[in-house]
Amino acid sequence: SQKKSDELKTVLDAVSAKLTTEDLIRLNTEATGNSGINPDEAARNWVADNGFDKPLAP
Repeated sequence: SQKKSDELKTVLDAVSAKLTTEDLIRLNTEATGNSGINPDEAARNWVADNGFDKPLAP
């Protein structure tokens, strides 16, 4: 539905605005380095650290 598409666009826009090149480098390093963090865990940590584990305000 259009409402779901709009909601998804809102979330993706918010993540895109927050996710920096430095974040991507850190996530890649965490997920491929010797940190012992798998990619899913690294992503979940970034999501929580940046407040995306809670509903976005309308």
